[in-house]
Amino acid sequence: WAAAAVSPSPSLPPSAAGKGSLDAVDCPERAAWAVLVLWVRAGGFGSLVLATLLLGAQRALQLGESLGLAIWANTASEGDCNHWAFLLGLSMAMVLNCSLLWASEWSAARCARRAAAELHDRALAAVARAPPERLPPVGRLLGRLSSDVMQVDSAAIGMLLGLLRNLIGTTMQQVYILCIIPVWASAAALPVYVATLFFGTLFCGASGSLARRAGAQLATMQDIAGQLPNAGCGAAAVARASGAGQRLLLARYRRAAEGASRANFLLAAACKAWVSLRVTLCSSFLVAAFALDAASIHRGVGVGTLGLVVSLSFALASDFEAAIDLLSGGSALIGALRRILELANMPQEPPLDTPADVPVHLTLLLGKGELIGLEVRCPDPHDPRGEVALCGRGLGGGPLLESCRTPSGGSARPEVESLRCIAGRRFSELAPRCSALAQVGEGYHIVSVNGASGCAKAMAQELCRPSAETLRLELRLGSCVAGLRVRAEALCAGYGGGVGVPDVIRGLSFELAAGARAALVGPPGCGESTALLCMLRLVELRRGSLWLDDMEASRLGLRALRSMVGLVPQDPPVFEGSWRQNLDPLGREPDDGRLLEALRGARLLEEVRATPGALDSVVAPRAGSTLGAGQRRLLSLARLLVVRPPPLLLVDAPPGASWEAAGSDAVAAVVQTEFPMSTVLAVAHHSRALLGFDTVVTLTGGDEAPKWALEPQTSPAAAG
Repeated sequence: WAAAAVSPSPSLPPSAAGKGSLDAVDCPERAAWAVLVLWVRAGGFGSLVLATLLLGAQRALQLGESLGLAIWANTASEGDCNHWAFLLGLSMAMVLNCSLLWASEWSAARCARRAAAELHDRALAAVARAPPERLPPVGRLLGRLSSDVMQVDSAAIGMLLGLLRNLIGTTMQQVYILCIIPVWASAAALPVYVATLFFGTLFCGASGSLARRAGAQLATMQDIAGQLPNAGCGAAAVARASGAGQRLLLARYRRAAEGASRANFLLAAACKAWVSLRVTLCSSFLVAAFALDAASIHRGVGVGTLGLVVSLSFALASDFEAAIDLLSGGSALIGALRRILELANMPQEPPLDTPADVPVHLTLLLGKGELIGLEVRCPDPHDPRGEVALCGRGLGGGPLLESCRTPSGGSARPEVESLRCIAGRRFSELAPRCSALAQVGEGYHIVSVNGASGCAKAMAQELCRPSAETLRLELRLGSCVAGLRVRAEALCAGYGGGVGVPDVIRGLSFELAAGARAALVGPPGCGESTALLCMLRLVELRRGSLWLDDMEASRLGLRALRSMVGLVPQDPPVFEGSWRQNLDPLGREPDDGRLLEALRGARLLEEVRATPGALDSVVAPRAGSTLGAGQRRLLSLARLLVVRPPPLLLVDAPPGASWEAAGSDAVAAVVQTEFPMSTVLAVAHHSRALLGFDTVVTLTGGDEAPKWALEPQTSPAAAG
């Protein structure tokens, strides 16, 4: 129902709970390695170790190729050289080198793919199950799930492999150089290596700080983008209401963009140029020292060996610059990883399912041939509302079903008729070959048969002579036939979990009979909408208890709770797609007749039939842009008419909105006439919205006093 968009898919894996801090100025240096270890663990240590070993073998073979070329040059300078042997050996080494490189890349890609899939699934599952008040702003959340995920997927394995390749290759090259030069030259080269590491450390510190600054400014831009008018967010109402507020947002956006540009320029240009110049000077000093040593003292060093030493010394600078390019994005990558992991470790809502869950409403589809022969027995055949018994034709065991009248707490319909099993009988006797009926426990009543509802005789006759090949049975718990009893005991609730956060509602208590029509009224800010969110557990109670029939809401799983409660919010969602997809988003209703009946009840059938394609015509090419406020509310009611939830929660049009423009008359008529088996709890912002309600629950507090008085015939329940 409306709760289908609230309950996430159970197939996604759960994630661990955590603090879920999503500040953009994040990733302290001490946490960088821990974040990398978590990423590697997600991808698998085995794949990464295999990739490292293959990469080490490939770099060693590459150095061996360079040594082979040097030996070839030395041999050729002496005049006696078998060139074909060297050429064959180097060709074989190149083929083996390419094979090792391909194998290492494949193993690394496998590790990256596994890590990306696991982190993405964990983050998405955690966001879907996170309490609404703990979610970050929309702009920042979209940034985390788009740019951060893309950055990790595309750059993580490349950066890691690049750093390993440079580290392994540079270490092997420099070890080879130190092995063939004199001891005094090795000692003289040690300060150069120390200076190179020092410059690299300075660059890492500066680049990390600049990357965090750029990330903070980018997060600010994402937050502001989520509040701009074209973002469609609730926070945008503030900016739309005031031109000055919108200009302030744009000014903040420009400042954040300038800050991000400055930080990226310093990171990409200034820092790189500074460290590259100094490392190049260090490598030039090494090359000059090695060349002077080879030229001044003849030690029998071949031409090829000397050329190899000089080229490897210059390679130190190029390898270092490559490492700089990788490290410049490394801080941003670590930050992105950490933010994704923080999303994956956000605090979670309570479990979807608990052992205490009992389905309140069941829908079963039976084949016409599965039913046994049935006949209707009525003491007074001429009384359409008289008692009814349903017996098996030719069976001597007495009746199977009998009519039942359940008192309703609403004035619109004092009684609701249904069919229930005679004591000692079971629904499975209606269709012994139907496994679904065999699983129905005691205490359920039949409330609808192929759309026939409200009259026990009509339902019994439809069971005896089905009008369709498929029989649709709808059953409810006997205590919920006329709706759910709702009882609130000293409710206290609010948003956020910090110390000192005040309660939005305090000590709210009321009790509604099954089928009652009740309105919550009060001044702005008194918490009437929060009370409805507490029924869906979108806001958790801090104190008190809320009971739906004999079930405490806090003990129910979210799937059972939200599947039994229908909600019409103040601004109902319209899904992009056809009327059919909006009425049945999960595709559980195969009968077009039921969808058309729901549209008829919501006063939308003529409008749908007038469009080409009827149910398959597109209702919202751009998420509701073609529907007005009243039509969206009626569509939300039609979506609920498909399932007819036992409790119906309704939020009236906002106080400043026109009653006629919001289509509130049509909405009120649909609620009063089309939900006879539902307990209705509505938030009323207009005095005309109270017409037709049996009970008014008055909340005190908020920002200002009510602008209208309650009708004297209402019986408000006090709430503090």
